[in-house]
Amino acid sequence: MFSQVHIIAVWKRIFWVSFTFRSKYIDENYIWRVGLQRLATGRADLKALRALREELTVHPSKRFSH
Repeated sequence: MFSQVHIIAVWKRIFWVSFTFRSKYIDENYIWRVGLQRLATGRADLKALRALREELTVHPSKRFSH
């Protein structure tokens, strides 16, 4: 069973790759579609999704800084 931190780390990597190749903003609907699928399967909770969304919608210069 993966921990929540691990799931978020994987998401960040996926979105970082997506952001790099598309070189434009990540589609927020995609974040929520994937996130809500995870929520529906019990692999994440709403608090984690909100934190992820906030992190991914910050200014691009601050995005993925760690």
